[in-house]
Amino acid sequence: MRFLRLVVMKFESSIDKWLINWKIDSEGVQLLLMDSHIEESNTHLLVAALTPVPKPEISDGALIVPTQARRKCEAEIEFAANVIAVHSRCRRSIKSVVPAAAFEAESEEEYQFLQSATNGIDLTPIVTGHYPHPHLGEIGVISQLGDRKEGLALLAEGINHSLASGKYREYLRLFENAFCLSPCPKLAKKLVQFLNPEMGYSRHEVNTWLTLRDGISHADKKRASQVVLESDVSAMINRIEQAAFDVLLNKTHWGSTSTLRRGVWNPDSMSTSDKDEVVLGGGVQVSFRLQDAFNVFPLGPRADKFPDFWWPKPSMYPAGQVVSAPVKQVRKGRSGKEYRTTTMDVTLP
Repeated sequence: MRFLRLVVMKFESSIDKWLINWKIDSEGVQLLLMDSHIEESNTHLLVAALTPVPKPEISDGALIVPTQARRKCEAEIEFAANVIAVHSRCRRSIKSVVPAAAFEAESEEEYQFLQSATNGIDLTPIVTGHYPHPHLGEIGVISQLGDRKEGLALLAEGINHSLASGKYREYLRLFENAFCLSPCPKLAKKLVQFLNPEMGYSRHEVNTWLTLRDGISHADKKRASQVVLESDVSAMINRIEQAAFDVLLNKTHWGSTSTLRRGVWNPDSMSTSDKDEVVLGGGVQVSFRLQDAFNVFPLGPRADKFPDFWWPKPSMYPAGQVVSAPVKQVRKGRSGKEYRTTTMDVTLP
């Protein structure tokens, strides 16, 4: 029996034909190209990563996905996508298809066993990263940035990046520029002292941002214990971006270690913790991420059909499924914070 992880890779270029017609065996994982097409000069590859596994457990009628096998498949998927992107010198992205995982039976007996899991695999997507986009107000707010043009440029470049890793680098450079400090315990302390207390930034949260700085800027493992990539910072980037806005707009003395605040920007909507807690004012736009059930890749298109001995079938995951995402709203009460959980309903493609 084999476990399968299914994704679609997108490359912002037409790529060489020999790169499309590949079959890779690496680290006990086989990568199969199931389909390919070119749309508006972008190449889309439907890829399955397969690896041998023992017979999986069944719980409440659903097959349990083996974590180690899944992660091994995901590592080889990213490796293959990186090879193609580097060879073709183009941007790439990876999304999970619906369904994102399956098992392949290698005998009739195994297939009957898989079919006994009448609920297939629990592949309910994850809705996460709720982030309100508060209004900056009148253009007069922006006009008060003449003494911090470098900080404004860094924030603009961060917003312009499509990858969280690029945004992360620019926002941390903004913090360095604002406080005239390199990432170190002193910068973390200054940030926590300065940032709007209603936004709920803790020393632990800010320290986590800064400890990744060397790993995302340098690949010398004598300097950083790990090479930090996109997936390592994507979950925290919205909170870092909000902090960058607060520093740029509300720091009184730019380019100094001072933590004195001014009241240029006082949003009525904000993220108040790294646990998806938000304060929502009137007419605010809220963004979120729709991730696969493993919270690894964004959710992508649907698969039309599977080979005969794969289970579960795509038809078990019909279009139009509604996923309710909890949003914890925070209100100020007489006794402190008051929480109210509401939901956002997301209809899946």
